[in-house]
Amino acid sequence: MLMCPLQRSSMLIVTVCLWIWLPTAVVQAAYDVTVVPQAGVDQSDATLPETIAWYLQEAHTQGGGTIHLQTGEYQLRKALIIPNDTTLIGSSEGTILRATGEKFFDHLIKNIHSDHPQSDGVKNITLTHLTLIGQRDVRLNCIQLVGSEAQRSNDIVLSDIITHHCGRHGIHIKGANKVVLQNVVSHHNGVNVDHDHNIYLLRVTDATMRNVYTYQAAGNGFSSTRLTDATLYNITSIDNGRRGIRFGAGDHITVQNCTVRRNGLALDHQADGIVIVSDDFDNPSSDITIKHCSIARNRDHGIWVNSASRIRLHNNIISHNPAGDYSFLNSTVSFY
Repeated sequence: MLMCPLQRSSMLIVTVCLWIWLPTAVVQAAYDVTVVPQAGVDQSDATLPETIAWYLQEAHTQGGGTIHLQTGEYQLRKALIIPNDTTLIGSSEGTILRATGEKFFDHLIKNIHSDHPQSDGVKNITLTHLTLIGQRDVRLNCIQLVGSEAQRSNDIVLSDIITHHCGRHGIHIKGANKVVLQNVVSHHNGVNVDHDHNIYLLRVTDATMRNVYTYQAAGNGFSSTRLTDATLYNITSIDNGRRGIRFGAGDHITVQNCTVRRNGLALDHQADGIVIVSDDFDNPSSDITIKHCSIARNRDHGIWVNSASRIRLHNNIISHNPAGDYSFLNSTVSFY
């Protein structure tokens, strides 16, 4: 039996504790109860008391909270639904959320109605110290957080996160303001070279990415469409199926200290290190700065720019890209 001290606050605070060799939790709730762990419990079943999903539901009811997951592996047979004003914290020694079972067909973590085009989004959430492991034959995402244009998500922090072997994207955030990704590793996600990426941001404003390592995606290591007001610092994107970093209709973006290498080598059509283009509706990219990056040995070009303006390149090391280190089409690009 494992005891976990807890202090009550004005919001729901729960500590979920796990013996390392068992897939389920020992929980001490605010009312000071200890539960013996049981092997094989589905932690995504909100109808079972004292599962992760049950406490997330309680957090939703009480207006938010903090849930601590101790070291170990937790089995999920469907998605955990993260409510507003909620923090899900794993152990720095290793907390694994794993898709389990032949009938698993969901994202691992998502907000409510995230698959609906009019989703209300999610606000003020933090996911930290978690490893999410999906199933490659299920084309869904490790983390999916979606808001509509009318009701965007706000204040999302993903910190010390690992995502891998999900069937589509490792991390997919759509329709959001104020997003932070830091100390993130995402690899081996997706099956489709054109559509599945380790990290995909769509219609995101005010984003910060720092210390992100992405490799061996089916498609792009990092991909974005209509990303605005963003800073990417210390990004490594290598050995991905198509592109290292892609911006479609991006605006006011700075990329600094990046490493982009060996992307798209297995493809029989164009694949480049960094790509800056318009989106599918011909909205162009503009005001993007790339500096202090190392870009080498990608399938075609180091940097490929098409239909973009005010692209600035500074002090990059670009070499050994067979189709040329640069390609600029219908664009204004400056070196400084």
